[in-house]
Parts: sequence; structure tokens; C-alpha cells
Amino acid sequence: MKNITGACGINCSECSTYIATTTNDDDYREETAKRMREQYKININKEDINCLGCLEPGKHIGYCAVCKIRECVTTKSIDNCAYCDDYPCQDVENFHKNAPKAKENIETLREEL
Repeated sequence: MKNITGACGINCSECSTYIATTTNDDDYREETAKRMREQYKININKEDINCLGCLEPGKHIGYCAVCKIRECVTTKSIDNCAYCDDYPCQDVENFHKNAPKAKENIETLREEL
């Protein structure tokens, strides 16, 4: 499976929603929806479990659907925050406080530029 880094640095290819979508696995969609209902106390069903990655057009799930970071990267026409001249902005810093692996992914990409 292809490694896809989202706008913020999250590895989309490790996301259960992405995996269920790209493998078209309805059982895994149901598993994912059940876990999200229990973990996040939200009303979600297997039909909602569809996403091809942060920067792909179409449906995004949960926070990703309203993410300011994804919107910014899309507006700037860059792949992710690693390519941004304004990195790190306040939105990214705030997000990375709760997602250290995403920050590590962006930092690694920046080192490779």
C-alpha cells in the first residue's frame, strides 16, 4: 500500500477509514464505524466510512472534513505542511501537540527537502 502523508503529517495510509475504502472491505467499514461510535460517542455507520486520503477530492471523515490545515494546504497548492514557507503556523503547532507522530512525519519530510 502506498504511503500517503496528509496535510498535517498524519499518515493517511494507516487510517482505518482509508484502508476500508481502498480495500472496499465492508466488514472492516463496520468494524471501524463500531469502534468510532464507542470511542468518540458519535452516530456513524459503515456507509460513512469512506475516504481516499486527505488531499483527494471527495468525502472526508470526522475532523478531516473540516480541517483548517487541509484547507490551507489545498489553497496553497502544496502537498503538506512540510512544503509551507509559514511552517509552523499556530494551527499546525496546536494540532501537533496532540499528534506528535504527525509532527515527526512533517519534520522528516522537511529535512529531506
